[in-house]
Amino acid sequence: MINFFKKPIKKIKFTAKSEFYNSCPKPVPASKLIPDWFKKAKRYGEGECPIHTLDSGNNTTNLTVKTCVPFLDTLTSGYFILSWCDIYVETLDDINDVNFKWTTAMDTPINTHHYNQIETLPVANNLVGGIPFKFNTPWFIETPPGYSVLITHPLNRFEDRWEILSGIVDTDQYQGQINFPFIWKKKNFKGTIPAGTPIAQVIPFKRDDWEMELSDTVPEKYHGNLNMLINRFENVYKDNWWKKKKYK
Repeated sequence: MINFFKKPIKKIKFTAKSEFYNSCPKPVPASKLIPDWFKKAKRYGEGECPIHTLDSGNNTTNLTVKTCVPFLDTLTSGYFILSWCDIYVETLDDINDVNFKWTTAMDTPINTHHYNQIETLPVANNLVGGIPFKFNTPWFIETPPGYSVLITHPLNRFEDRWEILSGIVDTDQYQGQINFPFIWKKKNFKGTIPAGTPIAQVIPFKRDDWEMELSDTVPEKYHGNLNMLINRFENVYKDNWWKKKKYK
């Protein structure tokens, strides 16, 4: 029996040439790679705080980021493109340079951009290596009609070595490979980005037209101590307003 009330599931398609597809880590839902530091985080902090607290018996215990569902949503939304090979990186002390080495069937997994492409960016004067780089990914991305993808540095991952520059691509129209420009941030570094490391987060979204509205009248639903309620009691947001997102 067909369930006519079941919400249709949209599909995002990642494709690579067979020589890469059979040898490199595949994209995965971000929910499959929640950071260990988040898994190990405690739900309650030490000491007392006048706000963002939870009354627990006679004690007032601080809620931590572990209880923040919007924060968790950033860690689990969309899909990760993973490093498809081990990439050894060395930043040289005596000159402003970054060396990359790899072993992969891909000719050039990392390439460069010219400095003048980003010279007006605030980060341009602090680039390690003096120029921006780019990850040449083996993946093609396809979404249904009307859907684009936000490609960004993995959200709330706090990577101190590199950072990709965010972009939006209309992947229902554009069918080419999408490369990820990035800047290298860490000086005096020698180490490896292992194969399987999340490099970019891909979040599909439906394109809509929007119009902004401004008002100085706060709706009745926002009156009272709603924000205090959210801040003081665990799971209030999750139980009343949060909508589960599914990425498989």
